[in-house]
Amino acid sequence: MIESVAFLDTNFFARFLLADNESHSPIAREGFRRIIAGEIAAETSETVIFELVYLLEKGRNMPRLMIGEILMRLTTIRNLHIPNASQIEQAVEVWVDTKALSFADAFHLSLAAATAHRRIASFDRAIGNRLAGITRIEKLP
Repeated sequence: MIESVAFLDTNFFARFLLADNESHSPIAREGFRRIIAGEIAAETSETVIFELVYLLEKGRNMPRLMIGEILMRLTTIRNLHIPNASQIEQAVEVWVDTKALSFADAFHLSLAAATAHRRIASFDRAIGNRLAGITRIEKLP
């Protein structure tokens, strides 16, 4: 396994994906080329992914389907460690299919799906019935 060389912040992903900065975008593109080629490894966090979703959706008016495709590709990069990548993938599927949920809510549902009790305590009715097998409750048992 290749040792991780850096933690990637949201702006590194943004410069790579948007190619909108003549000095930073080529550096980010080369970094991702090296990660994808297996020359180096890197890591990031769920909060970086959340911020990236917000930037692309609200800041760039990118459609959810396009953002979802981007996230799915990012989670499959072998030398890029994203914690809870499978839950992010599941959240993408839920989030792309509905306008009623934020990406964070979709992610929380996917985290609940990975628990033994498979319940989410929330007063947000939009969360209900969005993910098979997950029950929204308002009162703790």
